[in-house]
Amino acid sequence: MKENPFSNSEIKKNTDYLTPLFENIEKAYVDQLVLTFRIVEPKTSGFVIKVGGLFAFLLYKDIGWKYSNLDVWRDISETFIGVYFKGKIKVFDKEKRSIFVEAKEKAIQLPKLGKGRFYKCVICNITDYGAFVDLGVHFKWRYGSIFGLIHKSSMYDPLDIEKWKAGDLSNVLFHGYDEKERLILGDIYSRPTILQEEIAPILDEIHLINVKVDDQGRYSFSLFDKYAVSIPIQKAIYPSTRRVIRSYLKELKDGDLIYCKLLKVNMKKNKIIARLHVSEI
Repeated sequence: MKENPFSNSEIKKNTDYLTPLFENIEKAYVDQLVLTFRIVEPKTSGFVIKVGGLFAFLLYKDIGWKYSNLDVWRDISETFIGVYFKGKIKVFDKEKRSIFVEAKEKAIQLPKLGKGRFYKCVICNITDYGAFVDLGVHFKWRYGSIFGLIHKSSMYDPLDIEKWKAGDLSNVLFHGYDEKERLILGDIYSRPTILQEEIAPILDEIHLINVKVDDQGRYSFSLFDKYAVSIPIQKAIYPSTRRVIRSYLKELKDGDLIYCKLLKVNMKKNKIIARLHVSEI
């Protein structure tokens, strides 16, 4: 049975007030007119809406885009409250005073996103390799769904994704589109080509590197608290001091600063490769 949470039937006694409203909705239904409606409240299978002065219902499946399952709709549904959409009356039962609307009529033209700009997004789903998000919320859904993946490799700190849950709001940096026209998203962490351009002028220089240690004792390093840094302990870099280097790095604490020489950019891992400066040892 269709969910019918609105209460038009509860106010039947106000016949003089309701009759012309229902007549208008009935005409819109017969003529299949496009009406503007407002999202009032999310429910299990859709939204309670207000159209033509009456409460109606909009099923998730009757919206102009789809997600992988209904759980996504339920998790992000609060972000739709108060938003206006357009649609047609799909079901009109005058006797039961039941109204269902379908919002698939108009094709939505996506906005032009600015490369290098931040956009608000709502977290739709967390996976082992990243988070699926929707930037549609940034535009209050007037352009519909703008769906994309934040891959862990595009995060300054990939562990941040583990702190998110579906329905959370966050900010995401738009880097452009890939060869399949999919969104390339991340946070303040630059994509490899951008990273190469920005770091190239300071390669071979010695800079302070930030040390971060999480609750599980895992280390990470960054330059300017923005770019991820790797300090590999390799024979080619430390011919005879690898054991000393390992011992030194194990003694570091969260928040420490260390001097390192910037060697190159690892384009595949999107990280700066650095060598611990000899004065630190």
